[in-house]
Amino acid sequence: MTSTAKRLVSYLAKALLSATLIYWVSGPASVDAGAAPEPSKIVVQLDFIIGGKHAPWFVARDKGFYSKRGLAVEILAGKGSADAVRAIGAGLADVGFADLATAIVAKSRGVPVQAVAQLGYVPVTLLWSDKSGIKNLKDLEGKSWAISPGQAQWFLMPAFCKINQIDFKAIKIENTAPPLQPAALVTGRADFIAMFRASNDEVAEAAAKKQGVKLTRIYMKDNGLDIYGSSLIVRDEDVKSRPDVIRAYVEGTMEGLRYTREHSEEA
Repeated sequence: MTSTAKRLVSYLAKALLSATLIYWVSGPASVDAGAAPEPSKIVVQLDFIIGGKHAPWFVARDKGFYSKRGLAVEILAGKGSADAVRAIGAGLADVGFADLATAIVAKSRGVPVQAVAQLGYVPVTLLWSDKSGIKNLKDLEGKSWAISPGQAQWFLMPAFCKINQIDFKAIKIENTAPPLQPAALVTGRADFIAMFRASNDEVAEAAAKKQGVKLTRIYMKDNGLDIYGSSLIVRDEDVKSRPDVIRAYVEGTMEGLRYTREHSEEA
């Protein structure tokens, strides 16, 4: 795990341990003293391509933090928070990890999901090269942005622009799949990208260094958009119909996050 990923996991661990969960996450999941029941099979939908920030879920699975709570877990990589939230709402996945703002937008459009634990602030960073002509945020106007509409950044950028008096409509959209965005930036096909920290931003930095391209980085959080970030997302109906399963998922994830923080090299 990279040092950046370790820092993010450490932050998420602190945030999750202090998170206020909804009322039903009030105690340990019940354990039947009799014969062990069949484990509940659940699909966990992550928000993006698997990276260091997702280590806690795999630690929780491989260390038995889910299984001891009666869960048999399958973990899926994602293509963006919007797709993750839709998958959970449609029943294609049971639970997941996605950006809160994206979940709120989906909820307003009738997607039956809710957040049950909050994992810190939005860690979105904007990156541009020294060849882009961008010197400050206002210079984003007229520049090209490599982005996919399924990503959380798609929903956050209009608010970020409004806060910083940037005309969002003046930004040129280059519809680009997430894995291709770092290359689009480094090769000049796009002027800037917006990435979650400890994600494709590290890929972009490595590629830029190899090509001798200098990148500038700014954080949305440090420029006005200081809001909640990624959350544990579930379907509305499961909160009432399967509270023990949801509770077990939250507790298992918390334990995985804590273990990852304390044993980062192993994770």
